[in-house]
Amino acid sequence: MIDTQTVYVVGFSGAIYRTNDGGTSWDNQTTGSNVLYGVCAVDANTAWAVGNGGTILKTVNGGALWSPQTSPKVEDLRSVYAVDENTAWAVGANGTILKTVDGGAHWASQNSPVMDYLASVTAADATTAWVSGQNGTVLRTNDGGESWFGQNVPPKHFWGIDAANRDVAWAVGEGGTIIKTGDGGGPSSTWYLAEGSTGGSFETWVLVQNPGSETATV
Repeated sequence: MIDTQTVYVVGFSGAIYRTNDGGTSWDNQTTGSNVLYGVCAVDANTAWAVGNGGTILKTVNGGALWSPQTSPKVEDLRSVYAVDENTAWAVGANGTILKTVDGGAHWASQNSPVMDYLASVTAADATTAWVSGQNGTVLRTNDGGESWFGQNVPPKHFWGIDAANRDVAWAVGEGGTIIKTGDGGGPSSTWYLAEGSTGGSFETWVLVQNPGSETATV
């Protein structure tokens, strides 16, 4: 989501759709590539999408053209998060964590402490990021991904994670679990069960921030 009017969605058979009017109409930008699981837009022009078999696509013209980029891994990629037009992370199967710092001209593998399926990635800036996945996996980096360390969280599958800033992040998943940290998620930090947990499972999490003073309805 770029703003309240501009959103990308992706799916099977390389499906990519974009709305510029809050969902009243959708432009078909389908690429015909592999299944796409994740998409992240930096601004109205720049976005990445990822999917099966290490698929990475990028647009720099609002989706008029999506160009493939080379992944150093063939594992499926489930999620992508871009900090700016140059810096992005992608994660997926077998503990895969990839990062680019040059707009995707080169993607590099980062050392992951797990082999679990990683389902979601988020970042507060170019140095601070979180990853979540199967079997109670929540990881954090404070150094741009040079090192990743585990978090003390319940033994659940966490399918979605999002951060408001370097200190505050939420993760959601199996059994309606919602957890939150408010102190940065460091090795000695606290993740706690947030109010509002349900009996179902959450597949993803969307953090909607309202920068204005007016009441917003979601």
